[in-house]
Parts: sequence; structure tokens; C-alpha cells
Amino acid sequence: MARSAVLRGLAVIGIIILVLVVAGGIYLYTQNKPLPTGEAGEAADNLAVEMMDAVNKSAWDSTNIVRWSFRESHEHTWDKERDFAQVKWDEFVVNFHVKTKEGEVYEAGKLLEGEKKKELLGAAYSYWVNDGFWLNAVVKAFDPGTTRYLIKNEDGSEDLLVTYGSGGLTPGDSYLWKLDQETKRPLSWQVWASNLPVKGMEFTWESWKELHTGALIASNHMIGSLEINMGKVESADSIQTFFPDGDPFLSLDK
Repeated sequence: MARSAVLRGLAVIGIIILVLVVAGGIYLYTQNKPLPTGEAGEAADNLAVEMMDAVNKSAWDSTNIVRWSFRESHEHTWDKERDFAQVKWDEFVVNFHVKTKEGEVYEAGKLLEGEKKKELLGAAYSYWVNDGFWLNAVVKAFDPGTTRYLIKNEDGSEDLLVTYGSGGLTPGDSYLWKLDQETKRPLSWQVWASNLPVKGMEFTWESWKELHTGALIASNHMIGSLEINMGKVESADSIQTFFPDGDPFLSLDK
């Protein structure tokens, strides 16, 4: 009797888990939104230029050093002028050259070598790509492999769809920028990304900060109660501003 009761209890638990999995799958499916279709060409490209002008892309291009964090999990310093990056998380500090992905890895202050170094360099680069995209994807509308589409809405407003056919960590992803119709500054984006379970999730672009060069950065993104925060976004002309005790990239700058 006791064994039968246990088996019946396990069967009930199994059914409950199955129902939850199926219900979760149905929910995710119903939340998916179709990728909109639009027209590529001069009008879409012009809108992309207006969007980038609205955040002062030229000022971003002249920003030498930028520092930010991603959801208080990863701390980034990017020397844009020399193309070096530092990523810090947990006990790790990784300094690397963005193009070559080569660099130095420290764990609790100890310099690492071998396979663990290689693994952590790869992790740091992945964090840098993802978190940097959330920092300022606005200025990447003309990256190699991108196609821009003008989306005309029923109310007469216009949005911009950018599809990344190559590059990044997940080529093929698409992002629909919803714009302030007067300023062309982004209000939010909808994301069709292979690493997200729901297609067309919409995140705000808000809490805009002006860097010392004049570039505008959205320091916060919200979807419901979920917050993706960029922390205290800062910029500088010299790496010594953030590292007065010495250049962390000195040994790499050869």
C-alpha cells in the first residue's frame, strides 16, 4: 500500500511537471511576435543616419575611453583609441586586445596561463561583445553585414529594422528600433535573437546620459520588472583617468 501510494505520488508529480512544461511552451509560443517586413534602401539608410545623429555618433567616435557595467555583473573599461578592453567579474580581471582577442588573465591577482587562460579570454570577449552592444548598439546600424529596413506603421510613424547577417556572436539577429518621431532618438527596441526564448521581446532605451564628449548613452533598459542597467557610464580622454596607478594595457601595447 505504501509503495503504491509513493508511485501514485510520483506519477502525479510527473504529470504536474509535464503540464507546467507544456504550459510554459505554449505561453512562450503565444508571446512570440512575427518579424516585421519593410523596405531596404535609401529611405531606411537615411532614417538610420538620423537615429545615429540623435545620439551624437560623431561624439561617440571621438570618445577615447569609456567605462560601464552590465547588471552589476561585469565591469568594463574600453580603450577605444587603442582597441584594448578590460573585463572584471568575480575574482577575474582580463585585459585583452579586441581584434586579436589575446591578452592577460588574472584570478585573485595571480596571472594565469594555459587552458584556463584561453577559456577566460573567450568568456571576457563574449561579455564585451554582448554588454557593449547593450551599451550603444545605436551606432552599429551600418556595421558590416547589416541591412536596414524602413518599417511604416498604421499610424503613420516610422521605425527602423536592422538585421545582422554576419558579425557578433549570433549572426542573423534582428532589432526593431522604435523611435521618437521628432528627435529620432530610440525609445525601445524589439529583439529577434537566437539566444532569447521569446521573439520580439521589447526593451526600453531610457535614462540617457551625456558623456563628456557629448555622446548620448541609454544607461537603462526595462522589460516589465526586469532591468538591464549599464551602471555609472563614464568617459575620459586618457586611460590614466581611470587607472592613475598605471596603464593596465601597457604590456599589451607593443
